[in-house]
Amino acid sequence: MWMVVGVAACGAAEPTLRPAPDPSVDSADTGTVPTLVGDDDDDDAPTDPDDVDGDGVPRATDCDDADPNAWQVGVFEGDVAVLIQPDFCHGYCVRDVVGDLDVANLGLPLPDLSCITEVSGTLSAKNVPTLEGLGALQAVSGDLLISSGVSSLDGLDALEWVGGNLDVGINTRLDSLAGLERLSVVGGSLLLTVLEVTDLQPLSGLSHVGGISVSYCDGLTDLRGLEGITRIDGDGELSVSD
Repeated sequence: MWMVVGVAACGAAEPTLRPAPDPSVDSADTGTVPTLVGDDDDDDAPTDPDDVDGDGVPRATDCDDADPNAWQVGVFEGDVAVLIQPDFCHGYCVRDVVGDLDVANLGLPLPDLSCITEVSGTLSAKNVPTLEGLGALQAVSGDLLISSGVSSLDGLDALEWVGGNLDVGINTRLDSLAGLERLSVVGGSLLLTVLEVTDLQPLSGLSHVGGISVSYCDGLTDLRGLEGITRIDGDGELSVSD
């Protein structure tokens, strides 16, 4: 078969003919650009099977080759203030904190902190609408302090263990403890103070605490949700006041 690749004008030379491409010939042998078919019908370069997410890190050493924003695992030694380190998780699948984590006074939703699975010190949260950026957090070895300005505990869904106190208090914007359903151990005391919560059912997975104090939570009419606690350490204090 032959195809015309030019049109002759009046008085001009005859058009040049060249063979039409043979579809049975691999374009790699001819040096031409392949025609993309099927699902890959765009004009982008073919995907490198050794670097699917295109972040420049080979699959063999990339901790998540489906995410171009994460390719390494590490530990940060020292305290972290998200207000001045908003890109803390960039490049990391996992980056735990050996120190304190401060997510206070942002005034806006948290940036993505899904690389953090454990904090060895204290985690402080204040003046952030929700804690949704902490969706991978499983353990806090120190205290977990949640105070004013936090209106939702969504984002703590993976949290299972707090080594120190869990102090949720002086926050009339917080009307639910939803987000703490997987929490099973609080090594220190569970402290709930001046909240608008109406039930403790999200704490039904809690089995081990160092003490319990519930104060000025006027919406609470009973302590249902704490029936699963089988062990109270220390002096076994249970304090309820209004």
